[in-house]
Amino acid sequence: MIRLSAALIGLVVVTLVIVWADPAEIGRRIASIPPAYVIVGLVIVQAQIVLSALRWRFTAT
Repeated sequence: MIRLSAALIGLVVVTLVIVWADPAEIGRRIASIPPAYVIVGLVIVQAQIVLSALRWRFTAT
């Protein structure tokens, strides 16, 4: 029951922040991000995931 309450509170907070922050402006700003930056960000995240997996594999053995 506590997890459900926490999830609902989190959902309400996120909804309020989105409404307060002007969703149309958020969409415009996200759309204005150059695709190269998005690709670089995705590559960095994937590299971090691989390095994290290697670290845990090294730690487990």
